[in-house]
Amino acid sequence: MNNAAIGSLVLVGDFNWRKGPFWPAMLALAFGRRRRFVHLGMHCTIAFWKDQPYLIGFREVAHRTVGCVRPVAASPTSPPPPKPSR
Repeated sequence: MNNAAIGSLVLVGDFNWRKGPFWPAMLALAFGRRRRFVHLGMHCTIAFWKDQPYLIGFREVAHRTVGCVRPVAASPTSPPPPKPSR
């Protein structure tokens, strides 16, 4: 699937979850087949019930580096760190 098709699926799934009937959405959550993917930096979980998509999960991708700690550079507008007193 290309990005436009995935984006359309996310929009329709979100609309069905928010505006659709309550019970089909709950049945999709409990028993629907799932499709998980990352789209535009978001983890999306779509559940299908009777060929209708429902967006049941939408979270931001965690940007962390495994096994490596990088120091955060100070921004040019931030004040310098205080000097230790003796």
